[in-house]
Amino acid sequence: MNTFYLCDLSHTAQGINSELVPYPTGCIKSYFHANSKHDAEIKLFKYPEKLLSSFSIEKPSIVAFSNYMWNLDLSYTIAEAIKDVAPETLIVFGGPNFPLETHRQEIWLGERPAVDIHVTGEGEHPFLEIAEHWIENADVNGVKNAQIYGVVSLLNGKLQKCSGVRKDGFDDSPRIKSLDSTPSPYLMGYLDEFLADKNLVPLMECNRGCPFTCAFCVDGIGARSKVHKASLDRLKSELIYIAERYDGKYLTLADTNFGMYKDDLEFCKVIDEVKNQYNFPHHLQVTTGKNQTARIMEAGRLLKGSLRFSASVQSLDEDVLRNIKRSNISYESLIDVSRQVSNTQASTYSETILSLPGDSEKKHKNSVIKLMEAEFNQVRLYTLMILDGSELATDKTRSKFGLKTRFRVVPRSFGIYEFQGRQLRSVEVEEVCVENDTLPFDKYVECRRFALSVTLFYNDQIFFELTQFLNSKGLKVSDWVMFVHDKYADFPDKLAQVYDKFEHDTIEELSLSKEGLEEDIKSTPGAIEGYINGERGNNVLFNTQAQVYLEAMDDLHYVAFSGAKEFLEKSGNSLTPLEETYLSDLERYSLLKKSDFINIDSPLTEGFNFDFISLESTFFESVPSDKEPTKICFFYQKWQKEFISDQLKRHGESIQSVGKIFSRVPIKKLQRVSAREGEVKYDGDHLTAENLQNDQLWFGEGSNSL
Repeated sequence: MNTFYLCDLSHTAQGINSELVPYPTGCIKSYFHANSKHDAEIKLFKYPEKLLSSFSIEKPSIVAFSNYMWNLDLSYTIAEAIKDVAPETLIVFGGPNFPLETHRQEIWLGERPAVDIHVTGEGEHPFLEIAEHWIENADVNGVKNAQIYGVVSLLNGKLQKCSGVRKDGFDDSPRIKSLDSTPSPYLMGYLDEFLADKNLVPLMECNRGCPFTCAFCVDGIGARSKVHKASLDRLKSELIYIAERYDGKYLTLADTNFGMYKDDLEFCKVIDEVKNQYNFPHHLQVTTGKNQTARIMEAGRLLKGSLRFSASVQSLDEDVLRNIKRSNISYESLIDVSRQVSNTQASTYSETILSLPGDSEKKHKNSVIKLMEAEFNQVRLYTLMILDGSELATDKTRSKFGLKTRFRVVPRSFGIYEFQGRQLRSVEVEEVCVENDTLPFDKYVECRRFALSVTLFYNDQIFFELTQFLNSKGLKVSDWVMFVHDKYADFPDKLAQVYDKFEHDTIEELSLSKEGLEEDIKSTPGAIEGYINGERGNNVLFNTQAQVYLEAMDDLHYVAFSGAKEFLEKSGNSLTPLEETYLSDLERYSLLKKSDFINIDSPLTEGFNFDFISLESTFFESVPSDKEPTKICFFYQKWQKEFISDQLKRHGESIQSVGKIFSRVPIKKLQRVSAREGEVKYDGDHLTAENLQNDQLWFGEGSNSL
């Protein structure tokens, strides 16, 4: 019997860089077994170490790899090594990380001779045909000549492919019109070993496809515009199956617009039912839809806060949006939705992308400011990645908007792997846009500095107590953030050095050549080890946030509060003596809640001139009219200790690891709760208190998703 390997690989040198259960390759296996007239043993692989050791023993005749920007080099490095020792093996690649243009496809395959064929589009049916042809003929060139829809290859130096061309000028690709036509790999038991792996997170999909045409996204092309769905019965059966076997709280949905369809609301009801019965899932990671906001809000209500509402606008400038073929809901609607959600348990975030075609420093900052004014809990600020498979990666678009790019290492995506006495060195490199016709490089760097200020002073309402005071004075939080940012050159030494290093690292991580960067890391003695050890190759923004929150929270508070006082004075707001005392105490109160996040076992008690417990229960909406001396205890609850311990166990305690945690976990989950000293009691080995209104709304288990 033939043995085939399906590999959805993840780097493992700094933890698991892609933590999802390999559901897509599981679907390919399910589809094959349900539809093939032949028998074959198909094995799924997530970890390169297990793949390499198994290959040496079993010698499979087909090895197929997923191709994403976070695992292409890993997959190809291993494919090349396999071809060296077993040239008769058929190497198949598939995934969205593949050029749209024919001439670029030819270059891509020419640079990777170990890849025999690449599948475009959804892989279930093309792999079935590839495997059946292979079983009958076992001939590489025969498979290339078989004219299988969605398969691209080089034969005798010439590009071979079988596909139609759509109206957008790009290839059509295979699609599964009903997801139910593929038996669930969960229900077939094919993913049990991965559900038992505590390092991985289950992945499900309610639908595939995206009706939007965003030029920066691999799902924005016409071939993926139709949305195909799974039935509610299938989804419910899968979710119960996972809940009975998975020892965790997290669930990821692959949907690109969850909550936008009526069927999603029915599934939300199922999720809530399953959670009540199995205590799973508590945290839902998914991208919510780009319109139908009322329906999405209803989804959030049904999920009782475990759905994090997103409104990823990318830009609020009309010219930029036209350039990337994107339309957003109106800004007024954004404000309305954000404020409605802010009164629920759900957390909100929006996203912007720097360096989009037609972007500028002014346009980018204006978009971020508007999102802060819309009161999103978090504004995520990204640099434009040029993804193979997206329209922005085409020669025409690059030339039209003067896109200038550089290359950098994908964080946590590198490693050294052993195979038959050899060391296989691998590193993933991404292409990012750092200039265009309207954004010079120095303004790109300034926008990244601004991203750091927004991340440190605004995101996750890190200074909620202070910004509520500014709101009470009729001032805009966005104006305060800009005021503080413009003074970064005068920050205290520790924080000033952080900003200087951030700027240095932002520039230093960029390389002019992808090939040169890869070669330098792979061939220079000790280079890749430096990445593995965390000396290089980190997410600069997340790492800097982690460093400041762990090591300079006191300086951050000093800058935030002193800057607020100066901002108030310049805005014509003189502070009364009581307000001066209030802000001084409020700074200390805020710092005690947020300093030393990962020290979960040391409660703190201090006296204050004000009853901050009462003030927090009303979200600091008013300033006290008189002093009310109160002793307050700060501590972590039992579930918080378990949650934080689990995160540290999963990711580690290094700056790099904590940076990843901060990027995924709402900061409020990591803050100490507070209670009046006389209301705190021991519950076993843990502190607790009855009056935790703020905790129930902001910290309660399941109140925010990852």
